[in-house]
Amino acid sequence: PKKRLTPPQKKQMFTAGVEYQKKEDIISIDLALSNYDQNLFSSIDDQDNISWAMNFFAKKNFVLKTVKLKSIINYEILDKNFTYIDRVRDLEFSRNWNIIDSLLLNARQHKIKFNILSEFLNIGKTSYTLELMNINKEYKFRHLLNTELESNYFRTNLVTSLLQDYSFDQNMIFLQYNLLLEKKRKIKIRHKQHWRAKVRFF
Repeated sequence: PKKRLTPPQKKQMFTAGVEYQKKEDIISIDLALSNYDQNLFSSIDDQDNISWAMNFFAKKNFVLKTVKLKSIINYEILDKNFTYIDRVRDLEFSRNWNIIDSLLLNARQHKIKFNILSEFLNIGKTSYTLELMNINKEYKFRHLLNTELESNYFRTNLVTSLLQDYSFDQNMIFLQYNLLLEKKRKIKIRHKQHWRAKVRFF
């Protein structure tokens, strides 16, 4: 009987970066090279083993009377076949972006994020994030709105995610939200919902 052997693999990653920080403001750039050989017994497709990635990050804080603002810009590019040593993205990444896992390794990815966080003194905080991803020449927009407010009697927490997916044969909208409304020491209300709309073109 024939038995299929699992070939030995090699996975390496080299990183370098520079960071400038002044008080709470930060600017940083990181570069990475990955070397992923899926079969050390064979030299076939070895030209695809080495790939690269870059990450740019900037954070700036502002104070406007009783409101504290934090702004973040993050740009990430992963070349085709770039591979991390360990998982760096959350478990729901593919689902939240409506991406097939195999596509993440076989296409160049551009991802940019704009985030602004508002902190209201003695009340709470609200953050809005706009993320844009370009993968395999398809554009995806993701809007995130998180709000956490608290008073002497009530506390509310709202987490919202809206994905707009524009591909060649379909447009899709995927909404997720989780709402918590709590009256201190007496009553608590929680509501969680997923909503998806899809339009196909033939």
